[in-house]
Amino acid sequence: MTGPFAGELGERVTLQQETNAPDGAGGNARGWADLATVWAKVEPVRAAETLQGQLLQGKVTWRVVIRRRADASHARRLKWTPHGGAEKLLNVRSAHDLAGGRAFTEMLAEEGGAT
Repeated sequence: MTGPFAGELGERVTLQQETNAPDGAGGNARGWADLATVWAKVEPVRAAETLQGQLLQGKVTWRVVIRRRADASHARRLKWTPHGGAEKLLNVRSAHDLAGGRAFTEMLAEEGGAT
């Protein structure tokens, strides 16, 4: 599979990494730090609903393609604001290089559910 043409990267996403900082009570507070804001192609792959307890939980999986980055991995999160929409936080579940690893990285990321 080859990657998109550069002109198809029409969305801005921010790649984030998890951080831990002392919380002042002897523990650590989890947070997220921005690594880079890049151009991306973002498209839905699938949507599902599951019943957890008494609540119906929705989960959408997105395919996100960016120019190749060595630091894109399943341990990251994406912050994305679709055109005219509300900010979404996408938990990266997998990341791999397309087209022989020279041009693009593809990530599958989930919106909704636990990180």
